[in-house]
Amino acid sequence: MENYCLNEITKITNILLRSRKKISNEARSRRSFYFEVAYEDDPNHSKRRPVLILHEDDENVLLLVATTTKERNNPLKPHDYYKIPILNWRKTGLREASWCKGKRLIQIPRSDFESLVKETDYIGRMHPVDFNHIKIEQLHNEKK
Repeated sequence: MENYCLNEITKITNILLRSRKKISNEARSRRSFYFEVAYEDDPNHSKRRPVLILHEDDENVLLLVATTTKERNNPLKPHDYYKIPILNWRKTGLREASWCKGKRLIQIPRSDFESLVKETDYIGRMHPVDFNHIKIEQLHNEKK
C-alpha cells in the first residue's frame, strides 16, 4: 500500500483558499478514517492512524493526520506547538483524548483514497467547533 506525505504547506494553503465549493466541501469534510500513514523519519514504514478530511474536491483529498494521544510536554518542545487538542474527541468517535498533528498533511488523489479506505475504516464526524478550531490553528501554524 502506498503512503502519501506532503511537506509543501504553501501548496496546501492554496488548495484550501481557492476552494469554490465551500458548502459541499463542508458537508463532506469533518469525516475521520483510519489510514496507513508513513512515519516522518522512516517513510518505508507506516502505521494505521486516524486522519481527518480537511478538504475534498473532484481530484484530490487533503488529509490531516488527526491524532496522537501524547499530550503536549511541559515545558513545550518544538513539535508540541503543532498539537491541536480535539476537545470533543468522544463525539468524533475516538477512544481516548487526542490531539491533531497540525503540521502533518497528506494530499492524495481522490481515486486512490476511495480505493484504499473501506467502510470499516470510518471513525466518525468531527464536531464543527473542533473542526473550525483545527482549520484556524493549522493555517496559523503555517506562518511559523
